[in-house]
Amino acid sequence: MAGSTVAWYSWFLFSSGAIYISTAFLPPGNQVTSVTDTLGVFAAAFLVRPFGAAVLGHYGDTRGRKKMLLLTILLASASSAAIGALPGYVQVGNMAIVPVIAAYLVLGFSLGGEWVGSLLLMMENAPEAERATRSAYAQASVGIGLLLGSVAYFALGGILPLGEMSSYGWRIPFLLSLPFGIAALAVRLRIPETRLFGEVEAHGMKAKLPLADIFRRHKRRLLLGTLIVGSSGTIFYVGATLLPVVFELLNVVTIQTGQVGVALLALAEIAAVFAGGVLADRIGRRPLIWLTNGGLLALIYPAFYFQSAPALFVCMALFGVTHGIGYTAIGTTISEVFPTNIRASGSSLTYQLGNSLISGPAPFFSALMGALAFLLYPVYAIFWALVAIGAVSVTPETKDSVLERSHDSLNR
Repeated sequence: MAGSTVAWYSWFLFSSGAIYISTAFLPPGNQVTSVTDTLGVFAAAFLVRPFGAAVLGHYGDTRGRKKMLLLTILLASASSAAIGALPGYVQVGNMAIVPVIAAYLVLGFSLGGEWVGSLLLMMENAPEAERATRSAYAQASVGIGLLLGSVAYFALGGILPLGEMSSYGWRIPFLLSLPFGIAALAVRLRIPETRLFGEVEAHGMKAKLPLADIFRRHKRRLLLGTLIVGSSGTIFYVGATLLPVVFELLNVVTIQTGQVGVALLALAEIAAVFAGGVLADRIGRRPLIWLTNGGLLALIYPAFYFQSAPALFVCMALFGVTHGIGYTAIGTTISEVFPTNIRASGSSLTYQLGNSLISGPAPFFSALMGALAFLLYPVYAIFWALVAIGAVSVTPETKDSVLERSHDSLNR
């Protein structure tokens, strides 16, 4: 959990600090355009996450979950720290943004394996009746990482004047990624391999080409899972990234106040993830996935319509609950549908395709649509929520499935 928290902390520093980063690395001009361009970099980093899923998922299925997690934390912490050390536009001009993009792409690649490794570490060691409850510890690291990033920006913003914060203060949270990563690496060196992968390895049942098996036998599950994940991620990134940025650009709240909203979202997300994990083990995965998408449909327009700081805080907390209540159910579902010897590849590719193709670009495309007309901001999220509701309706319930070494119990 510690390592995954560091990785997500590093990832969210970029979106939470979009205004600082656009000021540091892009030429001066229209702030709305600069922030939109920065969100475009955020979206571009999602494009490499499926490649990370393919490469690191294969590594996790053939070499082990533990070895994959050691590699991902090194990549994540080093690339994040690099962003904090890079020269800005004032020093090197238009080329300043290029190494930033490169470093963030490496971070995106590492997350291609980080998420699934952390989840499987919990799920593949859990009793059958507690898989979602245990998996919630991995899923909560997303909210914890977001919370730590927002708290770091808020605290520094309260200590440093705006000029100093824009000049160098925003770099400090990025630089802290390196010592955090080293500490997480020390923890991971002590953890054992998962029980289920250990059985696969002991019986000589590791897949040679996991991706080939997925595309040959599990294409439908990959597609349905991608659609479900895409909507879930869209809920999260609209709430955590787009909404506070829009309110900051409208001068409804300051950057520092926006970070308070992000922290509230993260706290609500963490609580909802654990509650959702327990509920998923009791009532099933599918009801909670329906609930999270229905919640988005009810919340999205009021969130943009009521333009005040208190309304922003309430709506961002509700976004955290809406996403978090179904997040553990989604993570376990897209993992349980794959057999153990290809689970890292199948689950990670499903998760990263959904985030790369659908939810990652959500803030960027929603911002483009909102620039045409304010009422168009929510349209992107609404469309994918409706698609996900349809997808989960034809996805099998996995609560009572038995995870086996190589044979998928859902086929029985």
